[in-house]
This record gives sequence, structure tokens and C-alpha cells, in this order.
Amino acid sequence: VSGIGNMHAFQYTLQFHWLSNKIIVFIVAAILGTFMGIISRKRGALVGKMLKGEAAQNAEATLGKYDSMVRIISFIMPVLLLVIIYFSVSGRLGAQ
Repeated sequence: VSGIGNMHAFQYTLQFHWLSNKIIVFIVAAILGTFMGIISRKRGALVGKMLKGEAAQNAEATLGKYDSMVRIISFIMPVLLLVIIYFSVSGRLGAQ
């Protein structure tokens, strides 16, 4: 919200392209975070069923898929955070 407010306040010139890039990366991170929450909830439910002995036949394979997705997203999220920080620092230094 503050980034969009800044874009509006400064009448968004090409000088502030770093701000739009930062907002785009933030939106991607928010979507991946939501996806990670959904996967984690499904994984937790599956592990609970496996502990109770109520899981389906292919539960191990499904758990492996969930684990690999969590591992990939856990790698991507810090990279996106570093990109957001990079845009913040380089954009503000370049705007002065």
C-alpha cells in the first residue's frame, strides 16, 4: 500500500522503476507464501492421517511431493526477500 501510495504521490516517473519492480516481486512473494501455507496445511493433515493409520496407499509419494515443494519454496522465498531489499536500497540511493 505504501509503495503504491508513493507511486501516486510522485506521479510515477521512470525514475521510480525500482519501486514497481519491488512491488511485483512482493506480490510474487505473497502468492508463494499463500501457496506455502496451503501446502503446509495439506502436508500436516496428511501426516496426521498417516500417524492414525488412515492414509491412502500413495501417502508416501504425496508426502514426498509436498516436501519437495516446501523445499523449493523455502529456497525461493529468501532470494525474493534479498531482491526486495536490493530494490529498496539501490532505488533509494539512486533517487537521491
